[in-house]
Amino acid sequence: MGALQDKNTTNKVGPIRQPRPDRELGNRMICASIERNATRPLTHIVTEFGISVQVVRDILKKNDYKPFKLKRSNELWPDDTYRRMEFCERLMEMSHRDENLISNSIFSDESSFPLHGRHNPSICHYWSLG
Repeated sequence: MGALQDKNTTNKVGPIRQPRPDRELGNRMICASIERNATRPLTHIVTEFGISVQVVRDILKKNDYKPFKLKRSNELWPDDTYRRMEFCERLMEMSHRDENLISNSIFSDESSFPLHGRHNPSICHYWSLG
């Protein structure tokens, strides 16, 4: 039975589809894969099951999975103030000995500089039931 098209609009109207057993099994297998490893990239799931990224996202959304990213933060400790002051004093002392020290230094708000293909956790997504 084909889909019917309304003459006044381009929306298609058709019969209500019943879920197929093989489709439901695939959905459960994808959800089970995420349950085993919530950090698994969608590209791995797409390769394993041979379906598109959007279909995987739709399945996870339908099953109440939500993507999220971890944000790292550094906890401040009571002795941090002392250590910061000590660092500043040492830096000032070193800059008096070497006038080019500050101009040859790089300061960044990043905690690390991954080089040579190291893992970048900022692009990892995790899945959790919502």
